[in-house]
Amino acid sequence: MALKIDGYITSDIGGLLKISGGRKSTQIKSEICDLIKTGLCNILQQERGYNDKDLPLMNYANYKKLVCDHGIELVGWTERKVVNPGQIQTTPALAYLLDALQNGTCFWKVLSEAEWENKRKERLTGAGEKA
Repeated sequence: MALKIDGYITSDIGGLLKISGGRKSTQIKSEICDLIKTGLCNILQQERGYNDKDLPLMNYANYKKLVCDHGIELVGWTERKVVNPGQIQTTPALAYLLDALQNGTCFWKVLSEAEWENKRKERLTGAGEKA
């Protein structure tokens, strides 16, 4: 019993439970997807003047194309690269991403013209492999 308590304390599961609220990973993934989609729609409508019918779908497999086509990017993504939340395997990783989206450390950003041009060049040359 003492080993279990020690493992609980040293693994910071208490923090994980606080962040995830004890929710299942499928629920956390759904919340992440909703926040990503809402943020994408909001930034494109407010900053780029898109209409509802012009909004792209969030396509994680083609994230770099989305960035290059629309001049926006996700800043503060907690994983190595932007992937579909369904591909994130651990509840702690999902909980940290959800927390980052909720507290604003992960957000959609409008690229400056220079940044946008650099992203396009990187995509054409295959540089900038980190999404």
